[in-house]
Amino acid sequence: MRFNIIDIKERIAVGETLTPDQRDFVLDCINEATKPPPVVIDPNRMASQAMELSREISLKLQPMLKGHPPELQGAVLADLLAIFLAGHAPQIREEILRVHLAQMRPLIAVNEKIIFGGKGHPSA
Repeated sequence: MRFNIIDIKERIAVGETLTPDQRDFVLDCINEATKPPPVVIDPNRMASQAMELSREISLKLQPMLKGHPPELQGAVLADLLAIFLAGHAPQIREEILRVHLAQMRPLIAVNEKIIFGGKGHPSA
C-alpha cells in the first residue's frame, strides 16, 4: 500500500476519512511525536548524550517504518524534515538543510553495512 503523507495531511485538514491503515500510521506517529523528551542533556556530556538520545529515538522509529514501501518511508522522513525546517527562520533553512545533509551523508555507508553486511549494497 502506498501512502502519500501530503495526501494524508490534506485529508485530515479537510475532515475526510482515512483508511484504517492510514489512521493507524498517523496515530503511531502522533504517539511517538508527543512523548515527552526522556533526557535532559548535561552540558558536560552534550555531544555523547545527544548521540545516545538520537540513537534511542531512531531505534524507536525504525520498527514503525520497517516493512513499508520505500515511497512511504521517504514520505515520512520528508514530512519530519519539513517539520524540522519549518521550525527555523526562513532565511536560514537552506543552510540548515545543507548542514543536515552533510551530517547524514557519512551515515549512509555505515547503515548500508548494517543492512547488507560488509560487502555493502548488492547492486554496488
